[in-house]
Amino acid sequence: MITTLLIVDDSEIDRRKYLRYLNSERPHTYLILETDNLEKAKDICTQKKTDAILLGLSLTDDHGLEFLNWMNQQGQIALLPTLLLTKQIDEYTAAQASKNGIQDYLIKEYLTSQRLVQSLDHLFERIRLINTISDALSLRKRAEEIIAEGCEKFYNFLECSNDLIWSINLEGNFIYLSPQFQDLFGWQPADWIGKSMIDLIHLGDRLRFKKSIERVLDPSKKRDVPIKFRHYKSDDSFIWVSSNVNPARNSLGDVIGIQGVLRDISDRIALAYAIRDRKLAKVRLHEFNKALSNVHQELAQTHWTKDEFLANMSYELRTSLSVILGLVENLQEEVYGSLNQKQIRALQTIEHGENHLLKLINDILDFSKADVGYL
Repeated sequence: MITTLLIVDDSEIDRRKYLRYLNSERPHTYLILETDNLEKAKDICTQKKTDAILLGLSLTDDHGLEFLNWMNQQGQIALLPTLLLTKQIDEYTAAQASKNGIQDYLIKEYLTSQRLVQSLDHLFERIRLINTISDALSLRKRAEEIIAEGCEKFYNFLECSNDLIWSINLEGNFIYLSPQFQDLFGWQPADWIGKSMIDLIHLGDRLRFKKSIERVLDPSKKRDVPIKFRHYKSDDSFIWVSSNVNPARNSLGDVIGIQGVLRDISDRIALAYAIRDRKLAKVRLHEFNKALSNVHQELAQTHWTKDEFLANMSYELRTSLSVILGLVENLQEEVYGSLNQKQIRALQTIEHGENHLLKLINDILDFSKADVGYL
């Protein structure tokens, strides 16, 4: 890989020496750009045409310091590898420049090809490490931002959801309750953090809930569908709820608690009860109608039998009375012999009673015939 290297030095002799050192140690490794002009050096740096700088300008006549200050203002002194090559008389100034951001410096009087190449290698390695750390910090910062955004979206979702998210430890005590806890049951979530969840479950449903928890913690057993149970409210009433139950695990896969999503199903339960009661009422109505129909048939049969009996009896009585009346008429006409006045009055009384009785029997017979459909 070719590395572009900018040499800034107002000494032609020094520039040639640097070129010779670099080519002797690392031939065909560097693409050399060189200048003795401060403005041209700034232009090359501005256009980002270089990977590193060998700065040999004197620090005593302010040219070198001016260039360093310019790089610092541009924000490049910490990102662009810069090796300061200074005379021994400027060593103190070079050391101060190192504290202000320059990466390294070498004394020209003691410069060798090996020292020059090694210093450049150290500069590039240092910059690579800085870039790696910077990238890692950037990634970490971005990851933290993503996590923060995800947490914010998650909590916004919790606040917008009608469902309650809960979590308990292995002892059964709450360690998290979403804000819907107050809307559903009337308590602040903080009121129940650290307290037992089982205390909020209806006495008739606690055993079934405990068995569901045991099945969740036992991987050999099949998990239940969402469990339905009655949950107490702050006013001592209760509502029907449904909740799935799942194990909460740490990064090692160990179960550290139980968690679930709970929702109010009171309306659904009320509807189920209403449908059940309606079906039961329908069955009972059908049974009642059937029993009523049987009673009606029995009453109709009884009525028919009664009317038929009355009709038959009236007919038989009228026939018998007609015979009696006929005999009375024969006696009155003295067909069987003469009668005295006392016998005649007795026969008249019998005739009068028989006619009255016959009239009553005829009325009963006519009424019975009409009721059974004969008339």
